[in-house]
This record gives sequence, C-alpha cells and structure tokens, in this order.
Amino acid sequence: MMIQFRLGILAVALMTLLAATAPADEIVFSDDLENGAGAFEGFRRFSDVPTQITSAPPGHPQAFPPPSGYAALQVQPDPGNEGVGAARGGPIVDRRDASQDSITLEARLYLEPSTEPGQNDFALIAVDDTGTVVGSERYHRFGYRAGTVYCQKFDGANFSPAQTDAALGRSLRVPGWHTFSIRFDGPEEMRFFVDGQETNFSPVSDSEIPRFQIGVLAWNRTGDLPLLADDLRIFRPGAGVEPREIIVNSVGTPAADGSFYIVDGDWDPSTAKSTAEGLSSDGRSLYVDGGEDGTAVFVPNVAATAMYEVFITWSRSANASDVLITVTHADGRGQFNMDQDGWGGQGASNANRWISLGTYRLEAGTSSTVAVTAQSNSRVLHSANVHRTYADAIRIVPADASATTGPPPAPTPVYIPPTRPPTPPPAPAPVVIDMVEVVPSDAVDWRTSLNSARSESRSANRRLAVYAYTPTSRGCQEMEGSTLGDPTAIAALNRAVPVRINLQRDESAAAEFSLYRVPTLILFEPTGAEVGRLVGRFTTQELTELMNR
Repeated sequence: MMIQFRLGILAVALMTLLAATAPADEIVFSDDLENGAGAFEGFRRFSDVPTQITSAPPGHPQAFPPPSGYAALQVQPDPGNEGVGAARGGPIVDRRDASQDSITLEARLYLEPSTEPGQNDFALIAVDDTGTVVGSERYHRFGYRAGTVYCQKFDGANFSPAQTDAALGRSLRVPGWHTFSIRFDGPEEMRFFVDGQETNFSPVSDSEIPRFQIGVLAWNRTGDLPLLADDLRIFRPGAGVEPREIIVNSVGTPAADGSFYIVDGDWDPSTAKSTAEGLSSDGRSLYVDGGEDGTAVFVPNVAATAMYEVFITWSRSANASDVLITVTHADGRGQFNMDQDGWGGQGASNANRWISLGTYRLEAGTSSTVAVTAQSNSRVLHSANVHRTYADAIRIVPADASATTGPPPAPTPVYIPPTRPPTPPPAPAPVVIDMVEVVPSDAVDWRTSLNSARSESRSANRRLAVYAYTPTSRGCQEMEGSTLGDPTAIAALNRAVPVRINLQRDESAAAEFSLYRVPTLILFEPTGAEVGRLVGRFTTQELTELMNR
C-alpha cells in the first residue's frame, strides 16, 4: 500500500519562535492547534473558537476525558488511498546528534471503538526525511487498532509484522483521549508508551531511520470518518531543564503539566474541589459512589529527572475508607491504603490540604503515575454525608537539590494506615517458604510458582489460569467463599493449570499482566496467547464461560 502524505508548511516565523523557546523548556516543536495555525496546514480543526472542548464533535462517540486543548486536528481518510489520511510537520530531528540522550514524539489521540482491522486506526508516526527512499518515506507508526495497541515499521515498500500489546489496548477507556509517545534513546533504540505506561514490546532496536518528523496517520476504510489528534509535540525530556513543581487535576490540566485518564469504574463529574494551595476554587473533580470499584490515574509531565515529593488531595465531600493509592516511580512502586475523611468521621478532617505520599525519583516525561483505586470493601466514614471516593488532584514538588546528586537513594514508601483496623485476611493463613506463598486448599489445585505453572502448561498442553488477588481485598475474600468454592468452578479451573498470585508479594505481576484491579482471572493458551480475562468479582457462570472458550 502506497501512502501519500500531505505536507504541512511550517512558517519561518514559527521556526524562529521555536528556536527561541527551546533552550528554556526543551520543547523542540509544538503545534499551535489552539490558534488554528502551525505546521499541520490543510487539515480541518474541530474548533477554532477559543473555548475549551467539553464534548466530542458531531459523529464521534462521547468520551471522557475531553481533549486537553482548544482545538484538534481532524485527519480525513482518503477513500482513493484505501481510507488512509496522514499529515506531518515540524522540524527535522537527527537521532545521531550526540548532544541529546533522548528525544520524544508525543500526541493525544482520540480512540474510537474498533473491532476489525482497518477500522478507526489512528497512529502517531515518526517519518524518515533523509530522501533516500524513492516514492514514499519510511516511518514507524504507533497506535491503536481493533482494540489493540500496536507498532509497525514501513520501509518504503513493505510493512513489518505488527508488534502488539492487547492487554494494554483493553485497559484503555474507549472512546476517549490517550497520550501516545515514542521515545528515541539515541540512534539505536525506541520505546513506546501510552498514558505513561510502557508497552510490552519495548524497547525496539532501529537505526535505519536516522532523521524524522512528527506525524499522525488515520486509517478508516469503512466509514471515512475524520479522526482527531491534539497536542502534537517533540521534546527533549529533562535535558538542561530544571525540576519544577506540577499540579495535575482530574479535570482541566494543561497538556504541558500532565494528563489524567480512567482505567475502569463509573467516575462522575463533581463541583466539589479541594481548596488546597494552588487549586482553583471553581475547579472540578470526579468521584465513584461508595462500595464500587474504580481506578483513575494522574500522569505528571515531569520536566527533569530528579527527586520529588508527591502529594495528593481531595475535597470535604470525600467520604470513603480504604482508598488504594499507587505511586509508580523510576525505582518501583509505593502503595498506601488511605481514608478520604473529608467530614472528619474518624477525627479531624483530612480534606483541602496536600497529603505527602513520600519522596521518589521521577524520570523526565510521563512514565511516573499516581493511581487512585476505589475498592469494594470501602466503608462510609461519616453518616451525615454520602459515601464517595474522589480523584481530585496531585502535586509533585522538587526535593532538596542535594538529594539529586549521585546515585539516588532507594525510596522508602510511607505507609499511611487507615484509621480503623484493616479487615483481617481469611483463614487459613498463607505460609511463606523462601518467598513463595503456599496457600492451603482442599479444592482448586493452585500452583504457587508462576514460572513452574507456565512450564507445566506448555509440557502438558493445558491452558494456564492466572488468578491475581490480595488477601486484604474484601472482593477477593468474598470470591473465596463463593465462586472459587463452587464445585463447577473448581472443576473448570482444575482442567487448566491454575496458579494463584498475591500481588502484595509479587508487585511485578501487576505490570506484566496489566493488572489494575483485584480479583482478576486471566486464561492463557499453552503458547502464552491470552484467551480472555475476568476483572473484578465474577460469577461461576462467567468463569465457566471463560474456561470453555
């Protein structure tokens, strides 16, 4: 397939402006979509009216969150070119430049439901500009198609086999806006991120595209519907930039400061907003009703790699126990079980102020996150107010500069216990032998080692059933006495190779399997291909339907 690119015109005045601002903020290129001008000429914009977009354009499904700017490119697929439309612009970047350790392409893409290849494919592209290929440029494209995050290379004549991350694709809220990033670590290596989460196919080695421009590509062979992109930019993360304080709100955060997205749960908008220092009193936040599961993620756009103290806040309307806060940083993760006690049901109110989550090393860019998880075992703390968990705002503040010199110290997560005693784990208690948990069971023949279970699955040619849980989760405790104790469910699981993973002991499994909520059951073929998964509490019927696929 030959793809024709419509070339944007970058004005000399814009280049002069970019050159003048680059040393200060290290933004090599940023398309000025808000004012309807910039490098990507000839492509329609959703709105040229200087008011923030709060809904999808006609013909597009409604989504949350809305685009982060005031306008968005509408890339129009060309029916005469197999439904492909593309644009590129901005300066040419040389990957071989030794003065830059890394450089990143980034764009916000509006993902729409997609079930078949060729439908609603939207990708960020790095287009080769060496002029060495006759007829068409070479490029890497990184995007979303048919519910899967993928990457593919075009060498000027043919496409490489696509590399995919189906689990990450399933975790994205669709329809909705998501940040796609391609990071070039020098001339040899590329890494890929969605909303700050690295794909399972990173890194990719490639030195055959030495120079590139940023671009976007839309492919919609079925409906010829224009697709949307926003906040296109090229930046050098942290190179020559001083660490700076950043506040990320759940609603209305500028793209330069960060982003926010929902993993799961029914989060509703609220006028209740924390009045902590630096927040606007007329702002907005989001909440989940009490007792419901849901996870939402704040992604700060960190200016420079350094040590930062991380804070979180909520308004007086927050009224829920056992809110799980997860800080993902350069050296691992820290988790906290916190009470959002806005009304002071357990003593003094902890609302409308910044609460420290500890000090961590955060890398430049969008790889660090703070996740807020509402859990089904949450309880109301004050009877005079409704039961709600809030995602309001986070704040990162550079630590003492002396802490950033030399090798960073290993951060010590600060555990903030709930004011009421935690729910005790179910009996019988797990037994730990050489860091491998052995859980007594008279029913499901749980394996205790993931690696051994994988080997058994392959050698016996039986499917692998991975059950992820935490012993303090009310939902997991209830599963033990209901679905997982049902003879039909037990028989279905034992036909496979069932392995049980305690995420409090094996945190790496959460990243490996893209886990955001417990309990989760994932079924794999002996080859390692994922058959399907159940997220949250599930019934015996749902389990048997999955096991019989």
